[in-house]
Amino acid sequence: MSSYTPVEVITALDENGQLLPKQIICSNNRTYSIKRILHICQPEDMVVRYTVLVGKEQRHLFFNGKNWRVSATV
Repeated sequence: MSSYTPVEVITALDENGQLLPKQIICSNNRTYSIKRILHICQPEDMVVRYTVLVGKEQRHLFFNGKNWRVSATV
């Protein structure tokens, strides 16, 4: 079972206006760069799930339009 942690995320817009996460900022102010976005999924509940590569590990990053959260493991 995965657990999720609220985080802040630094983002950028791509040429089509899609929001792309660039860095994850944890509550202890540690910053993690996102090396690569592996997949973006937006199901009907409107919570966007990004599968990202942080260091050598995959994480799921969720955005509900207001708040970000990250999975502890994938």
